Amino acid sequence: MKRYLIIISYLFIVMTSFAQQFELSRAKRLIQRQEYLEAARVLRPLAESGNAEAQHLAAGLFMEGKGVIKSPKQAEM
Repeated sequence: MKRYLIIISYLFIVMTSFAQQFELSRAKRLIQRQEYLEAARVLRPLAESGNAEAQHLAAGLFMEGKGVIKSPKQAEM
């Protein structure tokens, strides 16, 4: 039983990581297409969950005011 819980936990972690990478790739494509508002919407939950790359990309949007209100203070957070 314990072994199954470990396997299930591992699969959950892998699937969550895969989903985050998929959304991060989506956000990058949106930024390339200059669809900043939608990119910000995709990045927000990733950044709030601690994804460093999403935080970096979101900070860039805040620094430049692309898709969000320009806020250097928010970019630092």
